Amino acid sequence: MTIAQKFWVERVLGRGGMGVVVAATHLQLGQRVALKFLHTNGPRDAEAIERFLREARSAVSLRSEHVGRVLDVGQTDDGAPYIVMEYLDGADLGSRLARAGALPVATAVDYVLQACLAVGEAHAAGIVHRDLKPSNLFLTRRPEGTPLIKVLDFGIAKARGRMDARLTDSAAIMGSPGYMSPEQLKSSRDVDARTDVWALGVCLYELTTRVKPFDADTFAEMAAKVAMDPPPRLPAGLPRGFVAAILRCLEKEPAARFADVGALARAIAPFGSPGADTVAAGVTRLVAAAPAVAKTDPVAAVMAATTLSRAASSRATAPAVKMRRRFWLGVSAGAGIAVLGAAIVAVALSGGAS
Repeated sequence: MTIAQKFWVERVLGRGGMGVVVAATHLQLGQRVALKFLHTNGPRDAEAIERFLREARSAVSLRSEHVGRVLDVGQTDDGAPYIVMEYLDGADLGSRLARAGALPVATAVDYVLQACLAVGEAHAAGIVHRDLKPSNLFLTRRPEGTPLIKVLDFGIAKARGRMDARLTDSAAIMGSPGYMSPEQLKSSRDVDARTDVWALGVCLYELTTRVKPFDADTFAEMAAKVAMDPPPRLPAGLPRGFVAAILRCLEKEPAARFADVGALARAIAPFGSPGADTVAAGVTRLVAAAPAVAKTDPVAAVMAATTLSRAASSRATAPAVKMRRRFWLGVSAGAGIAVLGAAIVAVALSGGAS
């Protein structure tokens, strides 16, 4: 079918809680793109549409090569909104895990460090992703063949100072339960960058073991495990310092975790491939420099974060080529405990094949 008289839709790439992603070609330009549509079952929901379009606004403000690019937004003839995104060849890390099993520690670290460059730029600009997971980390390749991680799906991202209260009060719990921090399971509105640190810790755990540290059949059970239980012991063969870094990410109290993704990056870099320390240093500069700018000039903050992110990524690419790619009870008492069956989780589109 043809969309907006300019996109020829070829096939469905993926489906999720919020919508569907399809592969399409721009009829005039011949450009391959991915179109993301909001689910349209039932009456249109203005709040859901606003969340959907917020993804485009969040992503377009970030210029890192490690963020999935948003090219445009539009509406179909019947008014359904869509986002035009870059088409990526490759696979998300969730699919990679299911197909090939756990990753070597160095590879998992390299991938998460690249994600930290994107997440660090977002944090510097006052944006908390809130839905980091392997299926939102997409592995593609740069033109010269080196691995490139793209962070996808900013659909439930929280932007400092720009959050409409309607978008948080109406759906206090949003995210993917297996990757949500204890404070996010209570309320997605009241989180900061350390909830993304938690999620990255879950990603590292899962990427190197193929299982999530916390899993359950119901939301209530998941919330209780996250709030009360320690993570299961990691395999004995993993490096002790690497295990310690994951466990610090998974501290119940945000203050006990790494303060930011820069600190996380420095802790795991020794277990990555050659050049990992350069990427970690870039993440650190990104996180340390931009917040001071953000207090007075949010636009300048994004630009400063962009410059640092690009520089760190560029410095990390050269050695990678040279080495030939070596490389809860926390659920709110009123809603979650009194009426457990009424707990609502809005699980965002995985975006796994966008």
